[in-house]
Amino acid sequence: TLCYRKFSTADELREYIENDLALLLTERFEGSASPIGPREEADAVSGRAGELPTGTITLVFTDIEGSTRMLQELGDRYEGVLTDHHRLMREAMQRFRGREVLTAGDGFFIVFPHAPDAVRFAAAAQQALARHPWPARFRVQVRIGMHTGDPALIGGQYVGLCVNRA
Repeated sequence: TLCYRKFSTADELREYIENDLALLLTERFEGSASPIGPREEADAVSGRAGELPTGTITLVFTDIEGSTRMLQELGDRYEGVLTDHHRLMREAMQRFRGREVLTAGDGFFIVFPHAPDAVRFAAAAQQALARHPWPARFRVQVRIGMHTGDPALIGGQYVGLCVNRA
């Protein structure tokens, strides 16, 4: 089942995702040693620096709401908006150990070896976007979808239902 929900604040989003993620981790890993495991174990799964993580990971897709309209109305000024958006997203991604898989236009595909880091990234990114001084009349709002699963990594690309679900 796919559902969309708008959140008024980044804190509301973080609380909703953390509660949902806690339930997911409890269901998925019930009876196992640790639902997330120590960072060292996850680092071993994710491989050496420069490689994309494998195993159970969290896939995140982002997209600016109304970007086509914004581009039409801002014209040449949209480049600055996009540059600021990319910088803010990348700062949050790096802060929480995300790996950028793909960037297309105003959207990102990011993966995280640790699901809680993906949640923290989403909240931090939304907070940074909300604090940023955007051009008059414009407020950059970003949709963030995520799903935790075990995609295959084939030729440097993630493949599997969990990618579509994110």
